[in-house]
Amino acid sequence: MRGRKALAFAALAGCVAVPFFPWIRTGEATRNSYEALRSAQRLGLDQLTPFRVVWFLVPVVAVAAAMAVAAKLTRTGGVLTLVVGTVVAAAGTSVLLVDVSAALGLYLAIAVGLLAAALGLLLVFGTQEDVEI
Repeated sequence: MRGRKALAFAALAGCVAVPFFPWIRTGEATRNSYEALRSAQRLGLDQLTPFRVVWFLVPVVAVAAAMAVAAKLTRTGGVLTLVVGTVVAAAGTSVLLVDVSAALGLYLAIAVGLLAAALGLLLVFGTQEDVEI
């Protein structure tokens, strides 16, 4: 179980870090996820506002997940890790489906998000012996 928790911490750290990596290329510039969302806001795409709010809360929920796992609230931490991973993977996948030039951070977001979601599931549905340390 300790290995799963350590991997969950690493995946959560990755979920916090990958939004700052370059996600898309526009002309000569590369933009991370936050810059891309700000650009969409400047273009008047107000329908993205709810997602932008959720996206800016990802680091907060990731910290809460890590704290829950560290406090041996494994299933709660697992649910929060699953949520963070799902949001990050879904964001990366949705941007990838749009006709933009993808950068490395976008692919990393999908991979790290899927890893975090899988580890969250393992923490939630682990056997009772796994949960007790």
